[in-house]
Amino acid sequence: LDDNVKKNLADFLLLSNSYEVSDNNWRLFPVLVNLALKSLSQPYDQHLIDFGLERLDSYYLGNGWYKDGVTEQRDYYIPFALHFYSLIYAKVCEKSDPERSALYKERAAEFAKQYIYWFDDKGRALVYGRSLTYRFAQAAFWSACIYADVPVFSHGIIKGIIVRHFEEWFSHPITDNGGVLTIGYRYTNLHMSESYNSPGSPYWSLKAFILLALPGNHPFWQAEPLPFPLFDQYQTVLQSEAQLIIQHSGNAVTALTPGRLHYINHVHVSEKYCKFAYSSEFGFSVPRSNKFFNQSGADSTLSFEIDGYIFTRRLSLKISVKENSLFSLWSPFKGIKVETTLIPIEGGHIHRHKVTSDYDCIARDAGFSVSCVDGAECTSFESNGVVTVKNNFSFCSVESTTGGTPEVVSFHPNTSLVYQKTATPFVSYKIKKGITELETIVKY
Repeated sequence: LDDNVKKNLADFLLLSNSYEVSDNNWRLFPVLVNLALKSLSQPYDQHLIDFGLERLDSYYLGNGWYKDGVTEQRDYYIPFALHFYSLIYAKVCEKSDPERSALYKERAAEFAKQYIYWFDDKGRALVYGRSLTYRFAQAAFWSACIYADVPVFSHGIIKGIIVRHFEEWFSHPITDNGGVLTIGYRYTNLHMSESYNSPGSPYWSLKAFILLALPGNHPFWQAEPLPFPLFDQYQTVLQSEAQLIIQHSGNAVTALTPGRLHYINHVHVSEKYCKFAYSSEFGFSVPRSNKFFNQSGADSTLSFEIDGYIFTRRLSLKISVKENSLFSLWSPFKGIKVETTLIPIEGGHIHRHKVTSDYDCIARDAGFSVSCVDGAECTSFESNGVVTVKNNFSFCSVESTTGGTPEVVSFHPNTSLVYQKTATPFVSYKIKKGITELETIVKY
C-alpha cells in the first residue's frame, strides 16, 4: 500500500480504541489491533495492550484454564480465544516481551494436557457450550501451539488430531450448495444459533488455519499424522477448573457437568451448559418449545411436567465436584428442589436424585439422543426393564433401579445439534408430594 492508504487504514483501526469492549475474551481484541499498529510503526495505545493482558491474567484459574471474564464460563472460548490470542502475542513478542511470552506458552502447554481429553480418536470434539457454529475452530488451539512453538505433543500427534478433525468436519453437510459455511453444527440449523451470529460467524472456523503462517520448511509439514495418544482403555479425568468429569473411551468423549451457578443471557444457555452429560458422539438437543415433552429436547437431563409445561435444570444453586461424582442442588420450578449426584461408570453413568416436591407431577430422566437419520437403521426395544435405542453405529439405554417406566421419545427434527432426527430413551417417574428418591443408569 502507498503511504496515504497505509495512514487511512491505520487511522480506521485506531478508531476501535474509543470503544469499550466486553470484559471477557474481547479484552484481547484491542491488544491485537494495537500490537499490529505498533509493529508497523503507526500510532497505537500501549495502555490498552497492557490493560488487556492484565485482564487476561485476572481470568487465570490454574492448570492452563482461564474463565471467560466475569461470566466465569469455561468452554471453547478458552482454547479458541483466550489461548489463541495470547499465543499470537507470545509468538510476535518473543523478543520484546520474553517473560510474558514464556508465561503464555507455559499456560498453553498445561492446558493442552487437559484439552486433549475433549477429542476422540475419530477427530470429533466434545459438543458443549455456546458458539458451536464456529465448528473446526475447536482445533485452532492446536494450530496456535504449532505456530507459537509451544512444546506440548509431537508434531505428528498434533497433526493427527488436526487432520482427523478436518476430515471429520468435512464429511458433514456444513456448507450450502455454493460451498459457503452455514450457521449450525453438523448440519445447517439456525435454531441452535446465538443472537450474535451472522452469516459470517462460521468463518471463525478459519482460526484453525493459522497453520498457514508456518514457513514451508517447518517440520510440521514433513511430519506424518500419528494416531491419537493416551487412550488405549476407558478412563475418567476430573477437570476441576472446568467443573467437569471427562469420560474417555477412545472412540467417544463424555463430559458430566453439575450445571452453572450463574445466568448468562444467551439462547438455549441452560441446554448448552446445564444438562447432565455432553458427548462427542451424541451431542445434545435444544428445545423447540416447553409445551410438550417431544418438543422439549430434554435429553441427558431430568425434566418435570407441570401443568402441561416442561421444566429442566436451568441453574444450580449449589455444586460439589469430586474425583468420582458431581453434586448439584437445583430447582426446576417453585416448590420443587432436586439434589442430583452424577456418578461415572465404565460404559455409562448413574443419575441419583432426591426430589422434594410440594405437589404431584411427572418427571422424566433421559439418556442421549440416538441418530435415526436415513440409513442409520434405528430401532428401539425394551428388555427386563431396560429400554434401548440403537442404530448401526451407536446405542443408548436407560434403566431405573427405583421403579420408573422405561420409554422412548422422538424429539422434533432439528432439536439435536448433530443428527436431524433422533430417538431418546428415558425413564418416566411419578413424583408425589414430599420426598422421592430416583436412580437411573444410562449406558452407551
